[in-house]
Amino acid sequence: MTFKSKDGVYILAHASADFGYDEVKEVSDYQSDWTKEDFDKLTVGTQADLLKGTRLSDVVSNHSEASFSTHELTQTNEGDLTQKVSLSFYDYSPDSGKLKTVHLTFDYDKRENEYFLTDKLGE
Repeated sequence: MTFKSKDGVYILAHASADFGYDEVKEVSDYQSDWTKEDFDKLTVGTQADLLKGTRLSDVVSNHSEASFSTHELTQTNEGDLTQKVSLSFYDYSPDSGKLKTVHLTFDYDKRENEYFLTDKLGE
């Protein structure tokens, strides 16, 4: 949390919290189930049009285990609340045809009450 002084009173300027994303099981010995075809099918939205991105719920229904997950909440003094989920999948010796690394970031859309893909990296 960050506070700033305004007329001798401290007010909240910024707050954020990070924690794991409950809908995904984090496993230390993750075995990749991502193919290049699966990865290429993912569509990335933009801040201007999140709905073009793949839904987080669709990804989780097919890939329910990850190496690491983060759910980040951020609030500014203007009262804006943003939410973001990041999922990382690492398999250091994947089976043939499976990707070694996939990292996905999803931003929350209040109207849809859903997270949409805004960034993807994979190899």
